[in-house]
Amino acid sequence: MTRRALASQHGFTILEVLAAMIVLAVGVLGTLGLLNVSARAAASARAQEAGTSLARELIEGARSVTYAKLQPTSIDGEIQALPGLADAGAGPGWTIVRRGITFTVRTSECIFDDPSDGGGPHGASFCSDGAAAGTADKVPEDYKRVRVDIDWTSRGVAHNVHQSELINNNGSAGAPAVRTLTLSSPLLVNNQVTSGTTVRFALTTSSAPVTTQWLLDGTAQGPITNGSGLAWTFDWNVGTAGTANSVVDGTYVVSAQAFDTYGQSGPTKSNTVTLNRLAPTKVAGLVGGRTADPSDPTRQAVDLEWLPNPERDITGYSVDRTDSSGTNRVTVCPRALKTSCIDTSPPNQDNLKYYVQAWDTDPAGQPRSGDFSDPLTVVLGNTPPNPPASVTAITNADGSATLTWVAPSPGDTDPGDSIAFYRIYRDGKTFADRYATWSGPGSALTFVDANTNDVQHDYWITAVDEHYAESVVVGPVSA
Repeated sequence: MTRRALASQHGFTILEVLAAMIVLAVGVLGTLGLLNVSARAAASARAQEAGTSLARELIEGARSVTYAKLQPTSIDGEIQALPGLADAGAGPGWTIVRRGITFTVRTSECIFDDPSDGGGPHGASFCSDGAAAGTADKVPEDYKRVRVDIDWTSRGVAHNVHQSELINNNGSAGAPAVRTLTLSSPLLVNNQVTSGTTVRFALTTSSAPVTTQWLLDGTAQGPITNGSGLAWTFDWNVGTAGTANSVVDGTYVVSAQAFDTYGQSGPTKSNTVTLNRLAPTKVAGLVGGRTADPSDPTRQAVDLEWLPNPERDITGYSVDRTDSSGTNRVTVCPRALKTSCIDTSPPNQDNLKYYVQAWDTDPAGQPRSGDFSDPLTVVLGNTPPNPPASVTAITNADGSATLTWVAPSPGDTDPGDSIAFYRIYRDGKTFADRYATWSGPGSALTFVDANTNDVQHDYWITAVDEHYAESVVVGPVSA
């Protein structure tokens, strides 16, 4: 009976066990796939939520800005001055970092004429979908529409949210409105002020104000005292062109407001004025020296940087090179709107001289250059500094990457020379892969890359001395 009982008990064959394992594995892999999709969806939802919240915060910030300062030239600066909304400098344009995500902010503003009371006279700054221009509405500036666009990239996919808001004109309907604001002198040349030290404006109001004031780029400049009744004039003192404290060339927005006895103002008027009195001033702050492409140490180059000009109408900068005697001038970087240049093929000569000049457009619309900068002499024989040591990288919980390294000791072996800064390369080690520069006190240094977009990157670091010689590259480290 024992033998029969044992013989009647059946087990699983090896094939049955393998089949069960395969079924179980397929189920587990499917579950893991669902978890991965769920995690990505949650991350996308968090980014969408953060972008939407930021757009709402920016719109609320715009509502707190003085109505007169809601101008295309000033709205970004006014909102950026609010707590938590400053430019993070994490990329081109206006960027704000939230939850480890870099959002790019774009704003636009236009005047909205409510069609319920008919259309009035319109300028270029009126919204296209408001009331049609007409004569029925004597005060057509009913609102200003502010739109905020938020852009970001997640896993290589571009995303956008936007918010828009109508902001009431806080001027009282019964308060005096500025009807016209015109530039009365000097005479314009191709719609530009090309000479003189004073720009005079004339304005008219809908009713006699108690006080009036004028604004430059949305900032109050003081009361207007010349005039009475409905007609007033004021002067903008731009100074003698090219002297200290004079107004530099560029485009400005001049506005005027009128107030009644209760301090209430009606709608304002604005006028865009372009000053173009001089060629660009001489470029300052030219620095640089010989360096090498970190991906090819035998490839010499001259690395140059300079300070941007103060004028608002600069169209670009160009860089020329001469030999030590000041002859054989060649252009090594043609005109471009950037403040750096790399001469990738400098001759193997000592005491090369480099010059930068700024460009704008003259009143006739032709390119015009300013004076050359003071020359920068670039020498041979500068020893590169020692490289940074102990370079590491970690990924933070918010998706950013933190790089740390130790300053070399000694930093530079040339007498009187030292390390000026460190250069960070990302995802490559050529000139095109330069990502940031960093400097700081002490021997232990830290740099945080807040613009990773949740993607792992490779980093290299070099030390750069005061003559722009660059150490050997250290890396890669990944985070």
